Amino acid sequence: MEGKVKVLGSDYSIVAGDQTSLRGRYGFCDFNSKEIVYADHMEDSTVREVVLHEIIHACDLATGVESNELTEEQTQRLSAVLFSVIRDNDSIFKWICNRGEK
Repeated sequence: MEGKVKVLGSDYSIVAGDQTSLRGRYGFCDFNSKEIVYADHMEDSTVREVVLHEIIHACDLATGVESNELTEEQTQRLSAVLFSVIRDNDSIFKWICNRGEK
């Protein structure tokens, strides 16, 4: 999945990266270049989880509150739970986003 995501008004590119650029990680968020990079060797379901995880990092960094920065463990927990909630409750998210569901 390559594309863009808007986080508090900033557009982040979502791109696949190779093992060299990722240095053993599944993904990363570069706040300066506004880029979310995920490992190109993963299955689609894992890519979705990793991209959501990195979006959470982008949200955290976008607040500009360094003292409140989420830890990697907190981000991992939040992304795992949020991924499940989004996947299992698509109608509520359509409603939240005002996309035709009431």
